[in-house]
Amino acid sequence: MELDIVDDSYDIIVEMSEEYQTVVKKVRSVVKIFKRSPTKNDAILQPYVKCEFGKEISLLLGLLY
Repeated sequence: MELDIVDDSYDIIVEMSEEYQTVVKKVRSVVKIFKRSPTKNDAILQPYVKCEFGKEISLLLGLLY
């Protein structure tokens, strides 16, 4: 069994190019909008998600490693 050590202080965004950093920041802000508003999530986002994937999928705002 092999164990991996995870460094919580590691931030991949720092290593990304400026263009990728900009895109990641914009996507994270859109995710935050839908996560903070159940109405927007249920009325706007989930119909598209259901059409595409056949079920509801929750948004996750995760850390990048």
